[in-house]
Amino acid sequence: MFDTVPAGVAPTSLSIRNGEISVEGYAATRTTAINYVGQIEETDLFSAVNIALLTTVDLNPETRVMQFLININP
Repeated sequence: MFDTVPAGVAPTSLSIRNGEISVEGYAATRTTAINYVGQIEETDLFSAVNIALLTTVDLNPETRVMQFLININP
């Protein structure tokens, strides 16, 4: 799951709190972020995978990306 991150996705942090896994990062497009969530869901390792945040951000004046936060319940 996390060793095959698709092109256009850049996870920046992974944390575990109260049994919930959170993955934060950036994706080139909204579709790329949603497809990444789908890839995690397809593993059937988790009971729930949810996008808690998906918003457009400007990394600099020329670069606009999607910032995401994915919450995963085992």
